[in-house]
Amino acid sequence: MDNQIKIGYPALDKILGGGLHPGEVTVVAGRYIPDIVLLNIILNNLFRNQVAIDNNATIILYSIYDAEDNANRLICIEAGYEMHSGTPSIAVQKKIQETIEHLKETNLYIENIVSVPIEKIVESTQSFAKNFGLDFIIIDSFNTFVKRKPPYHPFGDPDDAMRAANKIKQMAKDLDVPVLVAYYPLHAPESLNIADVCKPMLDMADNIISLYHNEETNILKAEVTKNGNGITGTVNLSFSNWWYKIRER
Repeated sequence: MDNQIKIGYPALDKILGGGLHPGEVTVVAGRYIPDIVLLNIILNNLFRNQVAIDNNATIILYSIYDAEDNANRLICIEAGYEMHSGTPSIAVQKKIQETIEHLKETNLYIENIVSVPIEKIVESTQSFAKNFGLDFIIIDSFNTFVKRKPPYHPFGDPDDAMRAANKIKQMAKDLDVPVLVAYYPLHAPESLNIADVCKPMLDMADNIISLYHNEETNILKAEVTKNGNGITGTVNLSFSNWWYKIRER
C-alpha cells in the first residue's frame, strides 16, 4: 500500500499535503472535557477506524489503556452505542456484531505502554516491522514517557521528554512510516504549563494538530499549527457527544 496515510477528512488531509507522510511524526494535542477524554475520542474517529479500515493498513497502537478497553471503545463508537448506558436494543446489538466482524478484518495490534520504557517500545516495534510489516504507529500518549520526580520535576522530567522525543523521531525515520503521537497539554494545573516539559516532542514533530472543542456549539476545531509539507490551516468539524462521532461541517 501507499505509505501515506489519509486521515479520512478531505479538508484536513489537503492541508497536510495528502495525509500523514512516511518517516514523519505528527503530534495531536487535545484537552479534556467533562467525563470524556477528548483526545481518545479523536483518535478513535480519525486515526483508528478510518486508517485501519479505509487504508487497509497494518497498525500498532501503543496505548495507556489495555487492548480490551480500546476494542470496546472502538466497537461502541462504530455501533453508535454509549458504553454503560444499559442493555442495547436489538438493532444496536446487530450493529455491534457487524462492527465486531468488520474490525476483525483490520490489522490493528494494541499494546499497553504503562511503565514500559521508550527503548523497549522501539525495540519491539522494529522486531514487529521486520516480521510482519508495518504501515502506521500510534502512541497514546507521549506523557507516559515523562516521569514525575518530585520535588524537582513534579510534572515530568525534561530529560525524559528529550530522550523519548529523540527515540520516536529516529524510529519514524528508520522504519519510514508515519508516527502519530497523542499529547495531553493540560494534565497539570493550568498555573503550571506541562508544555514546557514536553516541548522537545513539539519541537521535533514534523506536524502538529491542535484540537479545541466548543461545548456550546459542539464544533471541534482542528488547527494544523505546524506542517512540514505545506501550509497551516484550520478545519471545523461537528462533534457528537452522544456517539462520539466526528464529521466535516
